[in-house]
Amino acid sequence: MRAMSLLLFLLLFLGFASGAQNPESAVDYYNSGITKLRKGDTAGAIAEFDKAIANRRDFAEAYLTRGSAQFFKGDVKSALNDFNQAIEINPNLADAYFQRGIVNVIVGELDQAIADFDRNIALGHRTAAAYNGRGSAKKKKGDIEGAITDYAVAISLDPRGVTSFLNRGFLQLQKGDPEAALADFNSVVEVNSKEAMGYLGRAQARKAMGDFDGSRLDYKKAATLQPTPNFIINQAEASDARREADQVSTVDRITLTPTSSSAMAYLQRGDLSLDEGDLKSAISDYSKTIEENKENFIAYSNRAYALQQLGNLEAAISDYTVAISLKPGTAFLYGNRGIALLLLAKDEEAQKDFERCLKLDPSRKSSLEQRIEKAKQDRAGKQ
Repeated sequence: MRAMSLLLFLLLFLGFASGAQNPESAVDYYNSGITKLRKGDTAGAIAEFDKAIANRRDFAEAYLTRGSAQFFKGDVKSALNDFNQAIEINPNLADAYFQRGIVNVIVGELDQAIADFDRNIALGHRTAAAYNGRGSAKKKKGDIEGAITDYAVAISLDPRGVTSFLNRGFLQLQKGDPEAALADFNSVVEVNSKEAMGYLGRAQARKAMGDFDGSRLDYKKAATLQPTPNFIINQAEASDARREADQVSTVDRITLTPTSSSAMAYLQRGDLSLDEGDLKSAISDYSKTIEENKENFIAYSNRAYALQQLGNLEAAISDYTVAISLKPGTAFLYGNRGIALLLLAKDEEAQKDFERCLKLDPSRKSSLEQRIEKAKQDRAGKQ
């Protein structure tokens, strides 16, 4: 939820100047809620906004700010209800459209999100945040050029804001233009030399351009830093980021970005080492990823690959088993573990994994059969 500080809940800093003498007035409850929210007392703030609304049913700002608090609490449905109510009371309340737009991006209501940002901008809130939000919605809809255009406007409005450069840079990477991405990530590092995501993105761009030494240095730097919380990263979805081994390889291997920037750096630096055949360095970085995030099934899966390449099949099986416990519906993990079991001559256990793999994903039948045959040949050659 850290990225959602982009919601810019400005009402935290506004409040209302209360001229009322009645300490139980709606405005007093509202201001009390603002004070509690500033102190991090979300539940207490919501209780105060409830009282404000009970005293004044047409209090649009109270609905808006309660929606913000509900969102911070993780109650998206209640947040949307409050934003809707605020807009119904006051159709010109620009912040309500912005905040509802961000939530709609998160829940996948992309057309509604774009309409909300359009309205927010039309009401005079022509901000970098609004264009970043709309760009995110367009990106998720597949309108890559429209998203890049919005990020460009955001950059023109706030040339020193790293959010827009990061969003555009990661989208340029997805588009297959690492040179343009590199320029954006260079801008991030120039503006803020402590922004982890700038180094991480630049490492990916340099790797795509064949600059492996520069990429490794940037991964190393990113691993020592933490990302600025107020931006939305437009990276490829899991299904797009997946990278598998050759059809007849004895393993499938994937790469996917986790949430922590240092975990990202270790994971992707591990992939770089793996690509170069430096298995021990790869294992070390995957182990560091796991230390940062013990629920990162990708790190276990990729470490298992490296261990298997080194011939440490028991350790590889152990890692695949952990990965499966974290993502039990992932077909290729069963296939990978089955191959390792087969190489250890544990044919019965291997067969169970192969059956599970194909039950989850029947389309793997042909490639899995080729991998099984190759594993049997490898095993026979070592006997």
